[in-house]
Amino acid sequence: MYISDRDITDPKKKVKVLLQTIGSHMLEKIIDWSPKKPQDMEYDDLIKLIKGKCMKKPNLAALRVKFFNEKQQPGQGLDEYFSHMAQLYGQCQLDKMTADEFGVLAVLQGLAQDDTRQFIMTSSTEIKSISKVQELAS
Repeated sequence: MYISDRDITDPKKKVKVLLQTIGSHMLEKIIDWSPKKPQDMEYDDLIKLIKGKCMKKPNLAALRVKFFNEKQQPGQGLDEYFSHMAQLYGQCQLDKMTADEFGVLAVLQGLAQDDTRQFIMTSSTEIKSISKVQELAS
């Protein structure tokens, strides 16, 4: 916001302002993450690097299970329900699912114990195969 509020458009100045405002802790992380010196990087590349390292990636397995288990709530209008489902659908990346991921989804939906399913879906481990689900469940 500061950069746009001050109408800073020069790429080098944008980098300088960003590096001066992110704090020493984040600057040290950028130095660790990139072989280039931060001041020599492009502004857009710095933003991509920071977002890529700092943004939490969604747990696709959990989102997909939620999508397939979602039901229209009592009193929820059709428009509201379809809007909610469209939003969930967009987050699930179903068009990118592999056959193994469909298997994972089926296994997670079929688990009888909600506690086990919840434990697996909240794991920070990426779940790409049924054997990984079995490993986490054991």
